[in-house]
Amino acid sequence: MVSEAQPWLAPWNFDALRLLFKVAPHTNLGIDLTTFLLGNPLMTTWVYAAVSYAYWSKQDEHVAIRRIQILRVVAACSLSVLFAALLDIKIGWPSPARTAGFQNLFPSYLWGAGTTNSFPSHSTMVYLAASLGLLRLNKVAGILLVPFTFLVISFPRIYVGGHYPIDVAGSILLAILSLAVVDICLANRRVTEAFRWAASRGQDSEIFFFLWLYELADGFRSAEDTAHFAFRLVRALLR
Repeated sequence: MVSEAQPWLAPWNFDALRLLFKVAPHTNLGIDLTTFLLGNPLMTTWVYAAVSYAYWSKQDEHVAIRRIQILRVVAACSLSVLFAALLDIKIGWPSPARTAGFQNLFPSYLWGAGTTNSFPSHSTMVYLAASLGLLRLNKVAGILLVPFTFLVISFPRIYVGGHYPIDVAGSILLAILSLAVVDICLANRRVTEAFRWAASRGQDSEIFFFLWLYELADGFRSAEDTAHFAFRLVRALLR
């Protein structure tokens, strides 16, 4: 299905995509590589889980402070998803591979790729929030993960027609906003103590963090499927 809906700043998005595809034109190798990255969490999203686990499991005199910072990342990622869900109610447009005027930028076999609402790029938003959050634990790890996010998370989705540049730009703003809101909350001593308590619950904390790592590594597919099922179930029960 082809949609006539256009993103904000449609001419700018078109020019940005056209320039990008001049630098990185669509080739069989390029499609194969991006498809591999999109379908292989071990090479992409598992990296964030591995880094998070390394700092969560490290035992020294700074373990409490470090775990509070990791829970800060969890809170920021969760808050960014909430912000995105609220935006989805009023703002949205189909992916470029579904949109008239943009489809010709892509090979015809990619037409129809993406979703009916590509704004914002949820994957970019969550993993950028995680990358920026990890800067406080290790600047080198955070600095490396930021470009890694754009290279293996954002670019493949743009390359196959799943997102516009403005979708990624919106995700950057939401990731930064979410971290800022969490930091404002953590300035309150009671909130900090609540985070400290949550990080020191022994087995309960470990189970929660394991579930978080699993979803982070899996691209939140299980959580998304569960949410969709719950939504359909509630809607069926209310009929």
